[in-house]
Amino acid sequence: MSSRAKNQTTRGALIELVVDGHTVTAHEGETIASVLLLLQDKSSCYQTRSGHPRMMYCNMGVCFECRVKVTQENAPRWVLACVTPVQPEMVVETDVNLSQWLPGESNGV
Repeated sequence: MSSRAKNQTTRGALIELVVDGHTVTAHEGETIASVLLLLQDKSSCYQTRSGHPRMMYCNMGVCFECRVKVTQENAPRWVLACVTPVQPEMVVETDVNLSQWLPGESNGV
């Protein structure tokens, strides 16, 4: 038995966030990646400019394959899902194409 189980570690409080238009629940302290991995219909975090889907690879913030669009307080931004903790009322969008976020253009991100 792992030491975590022996120490009776508790999970954070339940919170709600929105992933691709659907309200989901998660525990405070969990990452966006852990929430996405638990959703059965998630097949990618984003799409390359040529339309290829990308999903989590290293799960430790090195490869940048888990980029998702997060909007909070009307401020959209790119984040790495594997190192970004969920927050209440966070809006997460996946399957967004990188070509929608070209540098130097006014496109909301």
